[in-house]
Amino acid sequence: MASVYIVTPNPYDFSDDELEEVAEVAKEADPSLDLGTGAQHERGYGVDTYEVLDVIATTGGAAAAVDQVRVALTAVTKWARARWTRDRDEHPDENPRPRMIRVLYGPTGEVLLRVAIDEPDGEPEQVDEDHPDRD
Repeated sequence: MASVYIVTPNPYDFSDDELEEVAEVAKEADPSLDLGTGAQHERGYGVDTYEVLDVIATTGGAAAAVDQVRVALTAVTKWARARWTRDRDEHPDENPRPRMIRVLYGPTGEVLLRVAIDEPDGEPEQVDEDHPDRD
């Protein structure tokens, strides 16, 4: 079984209620997931173009656990898209920040996968860096 933590590096990007909501969505996708949520303490100024969610997987790498992390990532990505659409609908005159979901894995927390969503109706796209160029 995989232990998965959904964390935001910037505590101002997502409320505790939103983190619990995204965890519930992931848990619905795979009830066997051991899930936790939290926000890191503010470090520096917290200025970033992207709103970031980190999906931290603590598992030995068994195939079943990797599949669980994939299910969690898919659920978190769907939630982020829905949240962005809701933000756009509630604030039509504002341009919400793009979303970034990073999967961190391993003892040193290396990023294995980054998924960016640049537009509320945009498709998630795998990217190679935390700050991809925006057109």
